[in-house]
Amino acid sequence: MKRLAKPALRCELPELSHLSPADFDAVYEPSDDTFLLLDALASDVDCLLKQVPAVCLELGTGSGTIITGLAQILSRAGAPQSGTLFMATDLNPAAIAASVRTARSNRVSLQVRAAAYSDSWVLLGEEMARWCS
Repeated sequence: MKRLAKPALRCELPELSHLSPADFDAVYEPSDDTFLLLDALASDVDCLLKQVPAVCLELGTGSGTIITGLAQILSRAGAPQSGTLFMATDLNPAAIAASVRTARSNRVSLQVRAAAYSDSWVLLGEEMARWCS
């Protein structure tokens, strides 16, 4: 698979050196759409902070780059990570493992669960109940 050069970003990407080319054979490799979304989130960070997010959920997390990057963007802007539940779901066991490693490598607290789209909402409710108690 051809590796793309990373474009100039307004935000820093999460550290991904823990992931190997073999990981990206099984998990979506961050690409232009990833970089564009992270840039958009960084550009809208003031709006995001005004929403006081209690939960940030990524469905189909892949490598965990987006949800980890969002946690970092909010943290750098002054939002305490302890005030937001960051959660990611994916059906792919390799994606679950990659996302856990990405969060750990970037010191982000992230709940990662294996789930289909429809099951993600049930898991979110269960996790919210644990998180709020």
